[in-house]
Amino acid sequence: MNKTRATIVFSIFMALGFASPVLNSCKNNLPEGTIIFTRTSGNINEVNSTATDPHKLNLKAEIVSIVHGLAPKQLTSSFYSARSPEISSDGARMIFAGRKSEGDTWQIWETDLSSLKTIQLTKVKGDCTDPAYLPLGRFLYTCHTAADSTKSDESIYTSNIDGTDAKRITFIPHTFSSSHVFSDGRIITIGKQLYPETGGEKYLVMRPDGTKSELFYNGMEGSNLTGPGLETPDGRIIFIESDKSNPAKSNLISVSY
Repeated sequence: MNKTRATIVFSIFMALGFASPVLNSCKNNLPEGTIIFTRTSGNINEVNSTATDPHKLNLKAEIVSIVHGLAPKQLTSSFYSARSPEISSDGARMIFAGRKSEGDTWQIWETDLSSLKTIQLTKVKGDCTDPAYLPLGRFLYTCHTAADSTKSDESIYTSNIDGTDAKRITFIPHTFSSSHVFSDGRIITIGKQLYPETGGEKYLVMRPDGTKSELFYNGMEGSNLTGPGLETPDGRIIFIESDKSNPAKSNLISVSY
């Protein structure tokens, strides 16, 4: 498998988890059986880069929908780059990270999947990536800002769905990326310790307000964790774990809830 193809396959894997409500709910622009995913191409040096890697922040990609037997349809043609789509529980909306122009920072946007009207949810100086819907009309995202007294420059924030009432919920010296929300409302995210020493990547689980952070999965030594941990209906968490020495070599992992 070449590096470009590995990236596209990983994006489709993420979309299968995110897009399940679309299969039953969207009846206008997106017919039954639609899958939404991130697509990129070219010679990609690190196919499994996380949101905190400079390469991924500069990655040019697009969000595409596809139905079996039909040509792919780009949903973010007005964006220089867009990625990390997630579908709302009612299948009506899509939240994603996007850059309108090449020099823009990453911000969080939301598209109405019926009208395809898109609105901007975050308007901050730093890059905002890895969005996910939360219960009770809120969403979360990773905000990349200058390191503060907590020695962290990639923290998780939550906001109302219109972008108001932004609240930081993580205050430990870690980077956070690839967050997802379990059906019980808790957050699963990749955390990597920065201070007082650099640690390995781990899946952490926490409440929607950032409290009760617990270790969920500690990767094998010499490995990288990639993308969100996706929950299946039978109570398993599926994710990708790659070899640091050979990033193009990855394994699909399933862990019992």
